[in-house]
Amino acid sequence: MLLSSRRLERGDMVGLRKTIMAEQRRGSHTVTQLTVHLVWVTKNRYPVLKGEIQKRCRELIMQICDAEDVKILKGVVSKAHVHMHIEYPPT
Repeated sequence: MLLSSRRLERGDMVGLRKTIMAEQRRGSHTVTQLTVHLVWVTKNRYPVLKGEIQKRCRELIMQICDAEDVKILKGVVSKAHVHMHIEYPPT
């Protein structure tokens, strides 16, 4: 979430807090929001992730994240690397 440089008023803070709270995972005794930015790079940065390999890599990442209860916030499969910003459960 990006915030502008203007001064936040009390009403803005209440709305911001509600937005942040909605994005958090809730357990019986916990509230968490664990995120990480991952980057995978091919050996020597060779551009091998293209065409069908790129599509298959993307499909596999999505399948694994779905199976492991990992939410992909943003992600890109480039020719020589993969960027992912993910949110994951605490266990």
